[in-house]
Amino acid sequence: MACASGGFSRGGSRGGSDPHRRPTHHTPPHRKCTCTLPSRRPQGTCTTFRATLTGKFIVCGVALIWVCDALGAFSDALATPGWTRRTALAASGLGALTTLLLLYLIAVLPRIRGTNPDWTQWRQSSDLAVIIPVTTLAIPLCWTSLSWSLSSGSLLGAVRGMASATGIMILGFGLMGLIPKR
Repeated sequence: MACASGGFSRGGSRGGSDPHRRPTHHTPPHRKCTCTLPSRRPQGTCTTFRATLTGKFIVCGVALIWVCDALGAFSDALATPGWTRRTALAASGLGALTTLLLLYLIAVLPRIRGTNPDWTQWRQSSDLAVIIPVTTLAIPLCWTSLSWSLSSGSLLGAVRGMASATGIMILGFGLMGLIPKR
């Protein structure tokens, strides 16, 4: 059945004989029409999937940090004078900035507004229009400065320095995934 916007919605001539079928509705012309199929998964599957994915991030991050001895390499980078130390401190600051911004987006902002932010309209939001570009810039800068300081300030080398930085970032994102959604 065609939607008002020219797309198609799920519906048909059977008229509700399928108990899993959602009622069709017409969308306003300014909204994109999407086809939503009913979920045939048991309740709680999405939560289980999210916990499993978060656990994989945490396990992979801890494994990379442990195998590459990232904490020892980071302390070596902080002990090395010059640009390596400055870059390690910059990576720490960028990591703290990224963590605070993501915590604000995930935990604080939904509680202030009372609803979850509309991520698709982030440019129109006064809060998200500033936070999302800064966070998007801080994440790769943090990873780059962290991998450079780990590879140059210790005996890890370039590949293990990048793997260590990736492990630290993956662990951070996995831990943020443990924050309950509103």
